[in-house]
Amino acid sequence: MQSIGGEKNASGKPSSGAVLVVDDSIRFLNAAARELRAGGFEVLTTTTGTQALELVAKECPAAVLLDIQLESKTMDGVECARRLRANGYDRPICMITGDSSAKMLLESALAGADDYMVKPSFKPLSAEVKRLIESETEASCKKDFDPIVTSGFLHSLGLSTKQVEFLAAFASHGFPAEKDLAVVLGMTEGAVWKRLSRIREKLGNKTSTQIASVLTALSAYRHGMSRPAGRSQTARR
Repeated sequence: MQSIGGEKNASGKPSSGAVLVVDDSIRFLNAAARELRAGGFEVLTTTTGTQALELVAKECPAAVLLDIQLESKTMDGVECARRLRANGYDRPICMITGDSSAKMLLESALAGADDYMVKPSFKPLSAEVKRLIESETEASCKKDFDPIVTSGFLHSLGLSTKQVEFLAAFASHGFPAEKDLAVVLGMTEGAVWKRLSRIREKLGNKTSTQIASVLTALSAYRHGMSRPAGRSQTARR
């Protein structure tokens, strides 16, 4: 068994050390569970976002692998990720997708995902999950994080200083629901929605590779290694 349990999440509950896989394909779930168990992981599986929320609240898994396009009228994978973050889950969320378009990855980034895997052409799944968990642990402990480098990357995508600061605050507070973010930032819910909409519009013409890098940038802020860069600081790439 991978030695990954025992740490606590934002709510103070110890991680179970398990990996939760959420996909509406039973065939994929069985294959993923088989490979992860062979790699030494305890595995939890479910086919719905609703059950995923319940399992995370109960078990606090070390990581969640989440199908973006869950076939549900009430909750797809992106919405599930958003609710997990709003509920305080702060372990890695990796989106599983057959659609790696920039739009889909952008929505995943803004929902709080840390990474993504394209199916069916995965690298060895257990190795990827181990990398994801270890990189999350390293990032949480990293002392020399430079927020200006991350800010510079986001600026390079055409975002204004205010938009970079807004995204950094959004991520560093754990991707809360818009109404909760409004309270934290002292804004109206409508103003929060408008800012997110403008960011979506501005990033809408970027490539999948660029948007995938946004996942990494926002994940860094989520770990609390920085606060939004001040306006007086000069961003560099």
